[in-house]
Amino acid sequence: MTSGARALIVDRDETHARAVTEVLARAVHEVESVTELARVPAGEFDLVVASFDGLGLEGTAALLQRFRELRSRGRVLLFIGAVDRGALAGLFGEHGLSNVLARSGDLDAADLLVTVQKILRGDVFGIDKYFPATARTHRMEVRASTERDGLLEATRAFALAAGAQGRFADLLCNACDEMLTNALYNAPVDRDGKPRYAHLSRVNPVTLEPTETVVVTLASDGQEMGISVVDPFGSLKVPTITQYLAKCLRRGSDLVDEKEGGAGLGLYYVFEAVSHFVVNLQAGARTEMIGIVDVRGRYKDFVQRAKSFNVFVTSSA
Repeated sequence: MTSGARALIVDRDETHARAVTEVLARAVHEVESVTELARVPAGEFDLVVASFDGLGLEGTAALLQRFRELRSRGRVLLFIGAVDRGALAGLFGEHGLSNVLARSGDLDAADLLVTVQKILRGDVFGIDKYFPATARTHRMEVRASTERDGLLEATRAFALAAGAQGRFADLLCNACDEMLTNALYNAPVDRDGKPRYAHLSRVNPVTLEPTETVVVTLASDGQEMGISVVDPFGSLKVPTITQYLAKCLRRGSDLVDEKEGGAGLGLYYVFEAVSHFVVNLQAGARTEMIGIVDVRGRYKDFVQRAKSFNVFVTSSA
């Protein structure tokens, strides 16, 4: 439990609010729950958890404005069920929302607890936080773009051995490909913080220095598969992520970044390929992208479900 922390829940669904309260009580000192924004009690909060489905777009915008300081620090968490892409683009683009959990069926208590603990404690790195200790894992290291094909083959073999259907294995490989491309081409910067390889076409090979190894970790517990890609640069920034996702979600004429080597679509493709997309950032030190795919049920069910998205920033190692 985070000592002295106070959380607020804004949710018209009292059953869901009670379930969320039970989880938050394990992570914070005090939990307040209201059914609408007008009933928010006085005082300061360390975390706000709200339901988009109950508030609607206008109510959610008002909440994000009311708690804009917390939102700017990544301390507003929004549950989203059925939401159109335009609304999601607005939440990411205009409001800079960086923490969204999908709401479908029963509350995923473990997922919520991990998310809240990462927001409040700053201990953000590691795919192990999303999987039980009994999960099957596989770790690989990469320094050159020429290793891409071998790594994708290993990823597919891991997914199939874990019992995933072919389409789900494809999703994990798609996420792996985009994350690896980002780590090798977009993430590397020079001493002045300027991109070294982002201008290159992806057919041009690149090789990182021995001290710049990219670490890839695969995980599976039979219900979910996950991939983590960690680069040692920490050059990605929160607004870059949210603005690119918003831009692509709008599906307008500006969908594709025309410049050679553009990174925007890669983030969007990862978002579309997974059930839960997580980015952990330590500026100037490392970036970790995590993609989790829920392999339960049919592929059709996966396509129709809402997606979770989180960006966590820490200043500690």
